[in-house]
Amino acid sequence: MLKVGPLDFSVELKTNIYDLDKRALYGTVLHSEQRILLDAEQPPQLMQSSFLHEVLHAIDDMVQAELTERQVSVLAPALLMVLRDNGLLKEDDPE
Repeated sequence: MLKVGPLDFSVELKTNIYDLDKRALYGTVLHSEQRILLDAEQPPQLMQSSFLHEVLHAIDDMVQAELTERQVSVLAPALLMVLRDNGLLKEDDPE
């Protein structure tokens, strides 16, 4: 579970995730179901970026910031870079 404000989201790895126009997606957030779906077949570093991308969408929905898809797409890898460069990811933990 991932807590986003007052809501608990499940995070699920799936294959074959598509949008309404049948375009393949790396991930999606289903706000009404409180679920984040991530493509299980993407490489680990891309999965991290996709996860942060969907988390930003969940946060955006909660705070009604009205971020555009472009803004989310730019912020997710930038946030990942800051976390990675500063050893703040779980995989960077020496234990």
